[in-house]
Amino acid sequence: MLVSASGAPGTAALLRALRENGERTVRLVGTDMSERSVGRHLCDVFHLVPAGSDPGFADAMLDVVEREAVDAVLPQSSFDLAGLAEHRERFPVPVLVSRPDTIRRSNDKAESYALLHRLGVQAPEFRRVNGAAAVAQAAHELGYPERPVCFKPVFSSGSRGFRILDSTVDRVGEAFMVGSIALVLMRWDYEWGVAFAFAALAGSFLVSYTRARAEALGLKGDVGFGSRAERVVVITTGLVLAPIDQVILPITMVVLATTAWVTVLQRILSVRKQLRDRER
Repeated sequence: MLVSASGAPGTAALLRALRENGERTVRLVGTDMSERSVGRHLCDVFHLVPAGSDPGFADAMLDVVEREAVDAVLPQSSFDLAGLAEHRERFPVPVLVSRPDTIRRSNDKAESYALLHRLGVQAPEFRRVNGAAAVAQAAHELGYPERPVCFKPVFSSGSRGFRILDSTVDRVGEAFMVGSIALVLMRWDYEWGVAFAFAALAGSFLVSYTRARAEALGLKGDVGFGSRAERVVVITTGLVLAPIDQVILPITMVVLATTAWVTVLQRILSVRKQLRDRER
C-alpha cells in the first residue's frame, strides 16, 4: 500500500491502523515532499517526491508504484488528490481518488456548501469573499457580533487559516493588548500615555455597548469610524512602528482613545436622531 503525504496531520494514525489491521500483513510505502515526514519512520519504505501541485508529481508517484510493486495508492493530501485525479488512468493499480471535478468541488469549501444548498441538504450559511472589507461585511451579514462567525480560505487543509470571530473573545483580547501596552508605558514613565490607554480601553467597551443598546431598540448602531476593525489597525500600526521611537506607543493610545470616544459620541447622536425621527 502506497500512502502519499505520509507526514500529513492524522496520517500517523492511519499508518498505525493499516499496520495493525488484524486481517493481513500490509507492506507500507510512504511518500512525502519533506524529508522530515513521520512516514519515514512508520513505513517499510519511504520515497521523497515533488509536491502534489508539481507537474512532475504524477510521474514520480508512478515510478514509485512500479519500483515497489504497489497494489494500491492511498493519497492523504488535498494537493495529492488533485495531482493524481487527472492521471489515475495511467496507473496499473487502483488509485483511491475520485474524479477531478469531484476533487475540485470537495477541496473548495465554498463550492461544497453551494452544492449542498442546491441539493437541499442542510449546510451552514456562507459567503465567498475577497478582501478585508468584504470579510467584514460578510461577517455582519452572517450575524456578527451577536453570534460567532468562522472564516477560512476556500482551499486549505489541516485547519490551516481557520479562524473564529467572536465579539466576546475580541473584547477580552483587545483589553489584554491595551493593558499590556499600558504596563509598558508605565515602565517608560509615560503617565499621560497610561491615562490615554485606560481612556481607550473604556471607550472601546462603550463603542460595543452603544451599538448593542441601539440594536436592542431596533435602531442602527454601527455608525462611526472607530469600530473594532479600525481600532485593531491603529494598535497594530503602533506596535509595528514602536521600535522607531518610544513616543509612538503613547501617541497610538491618544489616537485610539480619540477614535473610540468620537465613535461613541457619533453613535449616541445617531441613536438620538433616530428616536426623534421615530416619534414624529
